[in-house]
Amino acid sequence: MSAPFGETAFDAVIRARPDSVPVGAVEQRIWKPFGQTKAEAWAFVDAVIGAAKKFDHDSKMPGDRMGKIGPSGLKVLEALLVGVDFMKGRIEPSIATIMGRAKLARATVVRALSRLKDAGFLWWIRRKVELDTEGAGPRIHQATNAYWFKLRGRAAGLVRLIMAKRRPPPPDDAVTRREQDAQETEAMLKRGTSEDAARFRLGDSPLGDAFASLGRLLDHNASSIESRNPDRQSNI
Repeated sequence: MSAPFGETAFDAVIRARPDSVPVGAVEQRIWKPFGQTKAEAWAFVDAVIGAAKKFDHDSKMPGDRMGKIGPSGLKVLEALLVGVDFMKGRIEPSIATIMGRAKLARATVVRALSRLKDAGFLWWIRRKVELDTEGAGPRIHQATNAYWFKLRGRAAGLVRLIMAKRRPPPPDDAVTRREQDAQETEAMLKRGTSEDAARFRLGDSPLGDAFASLGRLLDHNASSIESRNPDRQSNI
């Protein structure tokens, strides 16, 4: 029987675990595109892998054999991403498939997945599927897990940091436009009154009302001083 979904429907034909959900029940809520473009998706994947390597390195204390993720955890993380459609975020390889890609034993893969989950990089749900079979035996079987990057804690912070460092600078025309807008705004404020400037910067708020009143008083005092200054008066 061919797999009804993903690349491999089952790790083995076994009875489904009680905590499994039917295939198709929740995937639309957990699988999201890794980016709006392929370039953004690749950048996100690279950031996740880079963050996992740094997390593992930083968590390794002197004398420890490995960090909190370990070499096998990094291999499993990369194995999960082989052939994934980044624009859909669909990750559902079987344990056997991960074993083959990472060249690791089943128990090692299972422990590595748990470490990635504990570190805040990965999450998954167990799934089940009903088979149209004949004869005795269970009709509901265990399907492959649905995985996604549920980034939490330090893992999320590392990914954001790496993404921010890799984000390209804005184009020159955008920088120039922002500078021109700032200059025009400053010139406009200089032409207006102190009250207008306070309202522009602080808006309609208690603080804005207070500074607007102060600006109005300053404008009034400045007007009174100018009216009494002989140098400001025209000759008749």
